[in-house]
Amino acid sequence: MISKVSRQYRIIGMHCNGCVQTVEKSIRRVPGVSDVHVDLLSQQGRVSMEDLSVDGAIKQAVQEAGYDIEDWVDLRRREDRAIEQKAAKDGFTAVAGAGAGPLSPFRFAIEGMTCASCVAKVEKAILRVPHVRNVMVNLATNSATVRADSEELDAARVENEVQKAGYSARLLKSTEPFVREPTAARVERNRFWGAALSSFPVVAVGMLELHFPGHALLQIVLSTIVVFGFGKQFFLIAWKQARHFSANMDSLIAMGGGSAYFFSVYLVVEGSHHLYFETAVMIITLILLGRYLEARAKGKASEAIRRLAGLRPRVAHVLRDSTETDIPVDELVVSDLLLVRPGERMPVDGIVVEGESAVDESMLTGESLPVDKYASNSVAGGTLNLSGALRVKVTRVGKDTILAGIIRMTEEAQASKAGIQRLADRVASIFVPVVIAVALATLTVRWLFLSGSLESAWLPAVAVLVIACPCALGLATPTAIMVAIGKATNSGILIRNAESLERARAIDTIVFDKTGTITEGRPRVENLVLADGIDRSQVLSRIMSLVNRSEHPLSRAVETFLRTERLEMLEVQQFRSVTGLGVTGIVSGDEVVVGSAEFLLSQGIDIKELSSQTQDFIGQGKTLILGAIQRRSVAGFALADEVRKSARPAIDKLRSMDLKLLMLTGDEPGAALAIALEAGISPENVRARVLPQDKVEWVRKLQMEGRVVAVVGDGINDAPALAQADLGIAMGNGTDIAMESASMTLVKGDLERVCDAIRLSRHTLSIIKQNLFWAFGYNVVAIPLAALGLLNPMIAAAAMSFSSISVVLNSLRLRGD
Repeated sequence: MISKVSRQYRIIGMHCNGCVQTVEKSIRRVPGVSDVHVDLLSQQGRVSMEDLSVDGAIKQAVQEAGYDIEDWVDLRRREDRAIEQKAAKDGFTAVAGAGAGPLSPFRFAIEGMTCASCVAKVEKAILRVPHVRNVMVNLATNSATVRADSEELDAARVENEVQKAGYSARLLKSTEPFVREPTAARVERNRFWGAALSSFPVVAVGMLELHFPGHALLQIVLSTIVVFGFGKQFFLIAWKQARHFSANMDSLIAMGGGSAYFFSVYLVVEGSHHLYFETAVMIITLILLGRYLEARAKGKASEAIRRLAGLRPRVAHVLRDSTETDIPVDELVVSDLLLVRPGERMPVDGIVVEGESAVDESMLTGESLPVDKYASNSVAGGTLNLSGALRVKVTRVGKDTILAGIIRMTEEAQASKAGIQRLADRVASIFVPVVIAVALATLTVRWLFLSGSLESAWLPAVAVLVIACPCALGLATPTAIMVAIGKATNSGILIRNAESLERARAIDTIVFDKTGTITEGRPRVENLVLADGIDRSQVLSRIMSLVNRSEHPLSRAVETFLRTERLEMLEVQQFRSVTGLGVTGIVSGDEVVVGSAEFLLSQGIDIKELSSQTQDFIGQGKTLILGAIQRRSVAGFALADEVRKSARPAIDKLRSMDLKLLMLTGDEPGAALAIALEAGISPENVRARVLPQDKVEWVRKLQMEGRVVAVVGDGINDAPALAQADLGIAMGNGTDIAMESASMTLVKGDLERVCDAIRLSRHTLSIIKQNLFWAFGYNVVAIPLAALGLLNPMIAAAAMSFSSISVVLNSLRLRGD
């Protein structure tokens, strides 16, 4: 048997499926290449070859076709070296292979942002760094996600550019979460109560006009503590902004509170008894109250990630040399043998090697019913062992576990931006300068043309500064996205980014794959038919040896069935797989073909010899796989697959949502119709014998008709259609390629989660629109009222704080959706 090796490449410059086909054809022409798969979405190519000596020829062929190509292994080594160097500089150790990957995100914690205008400034600063391709800054998580050519990104330059803009940035470790422990709320609470207690005497003296000896000095001392003590962060950030000829929300607060304080000091020097210290302290105190309540609400919005992160045990019981030892989970390695007792959580991912138990997997799937686990069953880190002791062999640790992947994907999705946020970002970028201009105009016009008094003109100008609120604009979208994606994660729905969540609301057509999507994806052979006058063991050995080389679920089912007959595994040469149809090869010198009836007919093989015996199977809705040796059809396998329990309820719910439902499958029409009827899909909406490339064309056709299409699938053959769709939804028990191509993943393959995702998307967009309406409407109404002198600065400060809090609280309503 000729040994094969596989190598993965990064291919640069592909823009469409035509590019993919060009690259694949170029590589296939290289002698020694047996198979190639190129993916447009991930810009990756996987090539099977006889040996690595053809590597250079592959690269040359791709370059001659007009594209750039790079060996994935070499690229990852450079990434790891860069990350290790950065880690050493920052004082921690990086794990080999933990790099960001090509165009994968670098994550930064950003400090000092208070409003949407801050977001725009930080994004502009990071985009000035060479090799940065894309940046998303999120006010709700105080984070930045930066995509670049990872081997060239200068993280120190990013941190420096952000600092120049008046903020601070810190590169996060690969395993460090965006969302930190909710200490921010405690800090803001302490600031608020300190300011409130110090402000009370000042407000009492000012509001009650208590003019006792030393009242002015008392007000100056306490006001200084409140304004420049508990409120010092506003002035520090405002100063940093001013040094770079910029301004943000803190600038407005500092100008409003500071002007009230210094104007009052001026009046004390002038001997006036009518002071405004209570205005200065109340502005700061009410803003601090708003920051505290906002921090608490934002903490609730990020609760999903903290809860997931808290599921992993810190210690594991390891069995080494028949001795049980407790070691930190971080020190576990693959193949360690663990003991997990009832009531304990699985430390990492693994396979049960001994014992039986029920396991609560609700943290992954959202389903409360426990799942029975036996020997050879897989378990995920963080799930709860309920009833029996298990011995588990470790298969994945650290960042490679399912739980770590869910946390990482959820964080990145929460930190991403929805398209609807762009309007808010554009407005916010010019908001603060406009507000300062309006305040100055208010002061000038009222002083010079209306009242003639600086004091009467000053109060409305301060009110304009204080009441303006770009914070609500900055929080309107990200807080809703954070809550919605956190809720989806808890329900067993992984959403790739905010755009995917936003896009789901517009879906009007859903295309389902059959095998592994509507069905369980575990087909089994129920009937075997053989031609007359053949050697049973020779025929079945050749068929088993050939299908052993295929990854298709039907091939695996046939192989599993044949292995029970204890057949000899034979050498296979010239193996070829035709996606969605079948496989061919030379087995012990004989030409063997295994696949659908259509595939055998396309190869010029007569199948009449088996037709009479297999016709009944098709009528029963079973899938028929035929085998031919030396161009004679010799075996027929009838396979059946159960419809998922969730399929019928999900399809009924989706139909009630006025969605058009179709099923596309490569199976025979009889089997396809039988499954569709059981699942509740109308026969006129079923298309059988559809190849993977045909699925893509069906999606394009629907899109050209003006439909917004979601595709639900699980296999490699579904990946192109998932990528083409407006929304790709992958089954969590499917292939990695399908999940990489999809916008959403259903962790346990529960189709009812498709309904939940669409409903959540619709409700989320409704909440975002409400938030933006409030944020825009508040400023449109409030600023003119303040300029007209109809709002006291203290009332303006309270209203400004409430605007941000109301947006966050409105977003939190999604938790109960």
